[in-house]
Amino acid sequence: MRTTECRRTRGATRFTRTGVSSSARLIGNPDDPVSHFAQICKPGSGWHVITVFAFDTPAYTGEKVSEELLPLLVSPEWVEERKLRWGVTSPIYQSKVLGEFPDLSDDTLILPKWIEAAQKRTLERTRRPIIAADIARFGEDETVIMRREGGWVRTYRAHHEADTMTTVGHIAKPCGTSMTRRARTTGYAQSSTSPVSAAA
Repeated sequence: MRTTECRRTRGATRFTRTGVSSSARLIGNPDDPVSHFAQICKPGSGWHVITVFAFDTPAYTGEKVSEELLPLLVSPEWVEERKLRWGVTSPIYQSKVLGEFPDLSDDTLILPKWIEAAQKRTLERTRRPIIAADIARFGEDETVIMRREGGWVRTYRAHHEADTMTTVGHIAKPCGTSMTRRARTTGYAQSSTSPVSAAA
């Protein structure tokens, strides 16, 4: 979470804070790195920025709070779960745990706020799945197998450093059901007779 304070304000706020000693406080989550909130949190913006991240909360600092409030605050268990699920270098971990705007490069395609909105959205499943796979084989990249039913999409499996026959087995498992219509693979171009191509 970020808190910003300054005597300069923007939009409607600047018309309600006219006194020389007036100030405004903006409190928000660092989700969107291209938002106005992100701009005023940058050095040199004229705002005094205070960053509150998960490790500043009472569960870590030992600060005394009421028994009613403590369960509503960030817990070490929640942080550890997000660390395992998202990874400490992921944009959403930077935002939700470290209280920092996520790092985005010029070639970033999908913004973290779009991912979060998609995760919260509920879509009807068609029960006619399509399996898609992006195959990495060996190296740092992951092989990712997805399951899609209409607009509903979920990760079926993700793994590192597996040969193509192992990956074929993982793809074939959901494809073996009568409900699966077809499978698509990408990211592997070696020969048309490769096991993955044959399975697809």
